[in-house]
Amino acid sequence: MSRKINIIKYKDNTHYTVYVYDKYDQEHHVGYLGEGFMTLEEVEKCAQFVWLNEKKNEEDLLNKAIYKMIQHDRDKGMLKNNRDNLD
Repeated sequence: MSRKINIIKYKDNTHYTVYVYDKYDQEHHVGYLGEGFMTLEEVEKCAQFVWLNEKKNEEDLLNKAIYKMIQHDRDKGMLKNNRDNLD
């Protein structure tokens, strides 16, 4: 678990996407780097802001419950592996 800044350029894009990771390894999208977007100095300020205000996100209990219900349906053979899972 370490703090880091990840700058990614996707193929054929003219700008970079900037993510900051906190000590809990949580990803924070802070913006875009490039002409008309953020500068490196602004990226650094955003990263410092994220790191100064770190807190661990609580578990999303609704997502966890839905995931368990889907797993249960798969285990019982109720799902036929349709793409939308609306069996």
